[in-house]
Amino acid sequence: MGKPCAFTGQSLISHMEGVEKLVREAFVEEGYAKIVRKRLSKIRQSLPHHPDFPEEVVEDAIVLTAVSHDLGKAVEYFQRQLTNDCSGRASFHPHEVLSGAYLIKAVADQSPLLPFITTAVMMHHHAMRVPDEKTLEKAQEVVRGGGKVLGAGELHKFLSRIKSFSFKEVGEITPDDVERLRLYINQVINSTPYTGVPTSSSLQVYSLFLLPLVVSDNLDSTRRGDDEDRRLFIVELKNIYGD
Repeated sequence: MGKPCAFTGQSLISHMEGVEKLVREAFVEEGYAKIVRKRLSKIRQSLPHHPDFPEEVVEDAIVLTAVSHDLGKAVEYFQRQLTNDCSGRASFHPHEVLSGAYLIKAVADQSPLLPFITTAVMMHHHAMRVPDEKTLEKAQEVVRGGGKVLGAGELHKFLSRIKSFSFKEVGEITPDDVERLRLYINQVINSTPYTGVPTSSSLQVYSLFLLPLVVSDNLDSTRRGDDEDRRLFIVELKNIYGD
């Protein structure tokens, strides 16, 4: 175990591996991509260039959403709080915004699924906070204090196993990257036909990518034993999705 760390006592790569295993077993292998494709087909004509989404691409998008949600934790500002063996205590606020900035910088082909993936990643702590102006300003402050991505090569190698997408290695997240994310939110995510549409169709699509992320993230927490405050929730997840 070593940096970058995702939590006290768990490396980011270990968390990504655990989440990937869970999301493949509980969602991909159970045909969940068919549900997502059906929903996508209902808004396909309103998306730029009317893209088609082969099932394997949707499967990979589900996996990418889940494994990338904590990538923002890899920046030096956060990692300085923990030792090389991931001991200590750390605050990772607002890592979900930096994960979104990482994604739009890393995904080389700018897939039409990227707005849904990025929105799900940025909203995985929506019960506590959303990527509003205040949160974006905090993200700018974080990367000004240390935006170098630790383990950049290893993270890139992990993501590159997801074959439906092409990736660029991200060695640093800068204030300009956060500003680029701000523009992406305003110009793409908040525009028709993504989350800015007046109906709930597109919102439902992003939530379909969010569900596997939340389930796999919480189930993986049992491996590091910090699920005490979510015990009932974890028990219910295990009842539905298995151990």
